[in-house]
Amino acid sequence: ERPLLQSRFGESTDGMTPLEILMANRCSDAHDIVASILWESDSNMDAVHKLTAFAESHDFNEIVNNGSAGSSDEDEELTNLKAKGVPGIRGKR
Repeated sequence: ERPLLQSRFGESTDGMTPLEILMANRCSDAHDIVASILWESDSNMDAVHKLTAFAESHDFNEIVNNGSAGSSDEDEELTNLKAKGVPGIRGKR
């Protein structure tokens, strides 16, 4: 049995392919690029080729070495829920 890539974060990347390293990366800059590549890909194979090319690129190497441009020690939590007491679309809460 092999653990999920995210559960291996922090371990050595020895033996991992560039694509596995990309998928295990936690930097938001890398996530944004992966999302863009997936969105723009015409097929699964196209996505794999583009993701592999990015994983082997100088740009990804810079992200690995320097982290995200706006990196912080805290994970960002995204939600579409309104704050307590703030009315919704219909003015009701």
